[in-house]
Amino acid sequence: MMHAAMVTSLQLPHWLIIAGALLVVAGFIGWLFDRRKADTVLDEPTEAPKAQMPPVPTKAKKVPKSAISPPA
Repeated sequence: MMHAAMVTSLQLPHWLIIAGALLVVAGFIGWLFDRRKADTVLDEPTEAPKAQMPPVPTKAKKVPKSAISPPA
């Protein structure tokens, strides 16, 4: 078990290393659960496909570049 003096002597770089190691472990555990979930694939889709939204209308008319005259 860590002594209180040892814990208080840790400075910021040491705490960052410990936090990074914990994040790596948590990510590895999450990856294992995700991989396990991906192995159980259902044969039938569980929800109906979603309808696509119509395209967003443009506010301005598009004018061909040939119709625009250069400034005089």
